[in-house]
Amino acid sequence: MNKPYRLPTINSDWCNIQINGEYYHRTELRKAAFRSNSDDTHEYRFKVTLVCEPDNPYSKSGKAISVRNGGDILGYLPEEIAKDYYPEIARICASGAVAETAARLWVSDDLFSPDPRMELSIALLDPGLNVPLNNPPSDGWALIPYGKAIQVTKESDHFDILQEYVPASGKGPLFVTLHKERLGSKGVRIGVEVRLDGERIGELTKASSEKLLPAIEHLEAQGLDTVCYAIIQGSSVAAEVTLRLLRANEMDEESLHPDFAPLPRLVDFETDPNNYDVPNAYSGQATKSHSHGASKADSALDTPARREVTHSTNTTISVLGPSVPWETLLQPDQSKRATPFQRGYVRGKIAGNFPDKKAPRIDFATVDQCSNILEYFGESPEPLGKSGRGSNSLWWALMIILFLFVVMLASVPIVGPIISLVWLGTVIHHFLTRRQLKPPFGKR
Repeated sequence: MNKPYRLPTINSDWCNIQINGEYYHRTELRKAAFRSNSDDTHEYRFKVTLVCEPDNPYSKSGKAISVRNGGDILGYLPEEIAKDYYPEIARICASGAVAETAARLWVSDDLFSPDPRMELSIALLDPGLNVPLNNPPSDGWALIPYGKAIQVTKESDHFDILQEYVPASGKGPLFVTLHKERLGSKGVRIGVEVRLDGERIGELTKASSEKLLPAIEHLEAQGLDTVCYAIIQGSSVAAEVTLRLLRANEMDEESLHPDFAPLPRLVDFETDPNNYDVPNAYSGQATKSHSHGASKADSALDTPARREVTHSTNTTISVLGPSVPWETLLQPDQSKRATPFQRGYVRGKIAGNFPDKKAPRIDFATVDQCSNILEYFGESPEPLGKSGRGSNSLWWALMIILFLFVVMLASVPIVGPIISLVWLGTVIHHFLTRRQLKPPFGKR
């Protein structure tokens, strides 16, 4: 099993990144929520892992990142931000570890109600600030949790060391160690010296030192070096360092009696993330069916309400056992909206894979999205551009002809008005139900 690499978070309640695709992983989300043993009926908190999927065929950027709980996929980072977080998460994956962070699931109704609204969010700092550029010590150290900023002083005296750590972006995270030392050449005082990979890079003021010395002394008594997060910001001529950590009075008992060396060491930082050897992790059609191989957790959830919900959910998203990654297949793109001919062709080709031979509506799908869907189900997208399927003019010409025919038919006694009303009702129903389509099938 890959060792977890816990990412820094602002606090235990903070979850700031909304995840895509929860609607299609409701069974997995229910399992994660049930295991969390939450007392709240609408909010559930648990740990999740982030896994790079360089082999995900439906990611246009090639930088897909799935959000998982154990072996279950709960959703994906939105495509537009996944590429920004990919370099950091890729480094962790290439090191044989797995990024771990906090998650919050909000449920609009009872967890096992037939169709609750679910929103999953996770905790991530800004891109480029989650994984320090350097590694922590090999052993014998403890990590003070992420917290408010404390400025390091006298960095200018050590720019020869710091300049080697300033990233191309000008800003990046570091691991530094804190040490109780006698500081000053004239008025000697006991304070905190800051070191980077064993080299002095500055010190803290008297006031700042007093806020941290009790924690440093406490960890030293346990035979541990004190490690904390820091942010370096600089250029080719200057750099400054800011610590990000809890003060001694803010630390709880878990922080004061921490795990030894809690994070694994990573492969060296690469300026080009494509140099990381990231293992393939896309599950695709191999994703476990909701109806096969129930685990102990599934058994624990096996209630009449759950069986009803699972059946309802599977008839919506299950295809030959595995879940269809609609959120990925229908990612927004720049291609034009598909014509009704094209959308109808797609639904007709894939209908046999769904219960009752009825594929979901894709009223707002684009041409490229239609191609993605056909390729996912092993069908060629080439016919989308043939036989007039790409012509909106032809579609509207047929609609005008049909409309005139219905108008003429309305003059036929008894039968004509009935047929006309049925036709009009069908059109109205189509547009009303279109407005109720849920993401990602709805209008974006």
